[in-house]
Amino acid sequence: MKVNWGATNPKARVDLRAIDPKNCKSDIGFFPVRINVELKTQTPQGLDSICNNLLDRAVVYSINNTNGSEYIWGVGGGDLINGQGTNRVTLKWKDLLPNFVWVKEKSVTVDTVCFGISDTLRVTRFKDPSTLTIDWVSVDSVNERNVLIATQANRMDRFKKIKLLTKERTNIFWLDKELALPMANLFTLRDLSTGQKSYNIKMEYLNGCEEWKETAQHNTIFLEGQSSTDMDWIELQWNPYLFGANNGSLYQIFSRVPGSDFEWVKSINSDSSTRIDATQSFFYSVRLKARSTDKKYLAYSNTVQVELAHELFVPNVITPNGDGANDFFHIKNLRLYGENRLTIVNRYGELIAQFFNYENDWRGDGVTEGVYFYHLLIPAIGKELRGWLQIIR
Repeated sequence: MKVNWGATNPKARVDLRAIDPKNCKSDIGFFPVRINVELKTQTPQGLDSICNNLLDRAVVYSINNTNGSEYIWGVGGGDLINGQGTNRVTLKWKDLLPNFVWVKEKSVTVDTVCFGISDTLRVTRFKDPSTLTIDWVSVDSVNERNVLIATQANRMDRFKKIKLLTKERTNIFWLDKELALPMANLFTLRDLSTGQKSYNIKMEYLNGCEEWKETAQHNTIFLEGQSSTDMDWIELQWNPYLFGANNGSLYQIFSRVPGSDFEWVKSINSDSSTRIDATQSFFYSVRLKARSTDKKYLAYSNTVQVELAHELFVPNVITPNGDGANDFFHIKNLRLYGENRLTIVNRYGELIAQFFNYENDWRGDGVTEGVYFYHLLIPAIGKELRGWLQIIR
């Protein structure tokens, strides 16, 4: 027969009476039944998740110890290193699935309890979800000794350490600085010589799985500029900027002259040099802006200052014949010098023409071929130029 005694029953017993074929009954015999208590074994305590890169590390699992108990551990997807028979074991997980651990508890001192089996602790494996990227670095347009760094962090709560690494672009050694956590997405690196050199910048962080991870490397844009030999152009060069492996740069050049704001000059696709017109002033400030090809991010260079001589050049011959070449008495760069007075006389000293603030528009009107003489006065610089001019028709 089968009997369900329940969890406990202090009156549990079995009564037995024999009845022969003639229906004679024997006395009742009985014997007590002891219901042993089933042990309530604790679920193993320990890591229920583990990083993929830490599988080869020893991990401890345990339950509370009970005097007189023996513990038999069961492991799936790992090796039991030591502790079998005790309430505390050391395991190493393997690259096998599933991973789990349980324990069977048995009393070895009394026979009034039954063994117990714990619930199974299932252990999940995972790759650390935290990430860090640098979106862009840019010279600060307000204070060019500073560099702005824009980042994106995912699960920063799993960061244990974070470092900023910088170096001059031509150096091989990095300087690192540990940053406080949590970190702002936009922060400033101060007091750099951005007008003299380019800097490489990257970041490293220690994630919750104790892995050091590194961002892609970025660099500041160092713009250089100098006048061309004829002083009509500014030659520009810069180090290319990459916003990412699949995200190149489009460049825009901006310039200004004294007393004005920066204005767009030209756009360039994927290049690192160009030239811009420089015939409008003696002084130019030039800045470069890089835009990512997906148009999400911007980065600025330093501002380069270029001074140009723009010497006056007065021609000795004009040919006002309507062919478009040398038709006018054109004094190169004259408009840059402010107020002026130009007087032209013939060889007898007779006045032929006189101009206040000459605009390079005289073509020998009303005079014949021959040699004439000019006198150019520029009060702003206290300069006078005298010379001869031949007109050939």
